[in-house]
Parts: sequence; C-alpha cells; structure tokens
Amino acid sequence: MTKNDILKALDELGFKVESLNERFYHFEFEGLNYLYSYDEDDDDFLHISIPSIFEVTDDNIDMVLPVISQANNIIKYAKIIYSQDMVFATFEYPLFDWVNLEDVIEFAVRVLQSAAITFNRILRGEYDNNDGEEVMQ
Repeated sequence: MTKNDILKALDELGFKVESLNERFYHFEFEGLNYLYSYDEDDDDFLHISIPSIFEVTDDNIDMVLPVISQANNIIKYAKIIYSQDMVFATFEYPLFDWVNLEDVIEFAVRVLQSAAITFNRILRGEYDNNDGEEVMQ
C-alpha cells in the first residue's frame, strides 16, 4: 500500500490531514495530535504516533522512566517511548495486501488514545491495575 492509499483512508475516515513535509502528516482526534510518518524505505508498515505526550526534564526523568515501563507492560499494540526529551505513543502495523486499511487506522487511533490515557493515569497515580477500562485488549 502506498502513502497515497493511507492518506486517502485517513481522509475517508474524516480526519483532516495536514502535510508537514514529505514524511510527516498531522491530524487530530478528540483533542489529541497524531502524526502519520511515511518511510519510503519501509513502506510496508503503517506508523502512527501521538508525539509529545509528556515533556521529560532532568527533574522528572527518574519518575517518568518507571511509568513508561509500567505502561508498556499494560498497553497492547502500542508502545510508549522516550526520545528527545519527550514521551511518545507509537503504533506500527504491517500492511499486507489483505489488510483493511480503514479498520487498521481506526484501531490505531483508538489504541494510541488509550495508550496516552493509560500513561497519564499511571503518571498521576490514578491507574488501578484492576480497572483496565481504558486499555484495549
């Protein structure tokens, strides 16, 4: 599947996609900013992320790293990463010919939303391992 297929599917799902450059495309959903990243050397994968969930500083890094680890043990399909002083939620999926692109994108957006919520709830000390309502399984 091509970048144009993905951009068309995003449009058909109602997302207003803004091109940041040839590799990065921004869209919003329910108050969260998403980034579709295209890599011509790896165009068989869909990569969507929520960048900048949380800013990491020298003062909070010791608190944030264990939260990332705990969140990644809970979250399915997405991962929380720390890079360039920011926390991101990322989703990657192989784009086989039989994949329903719109279904995968819709799933990715919801999974990433859940990942961001889970990370923030753990960070604030509000996550109960027994509730799991926001975690898509």
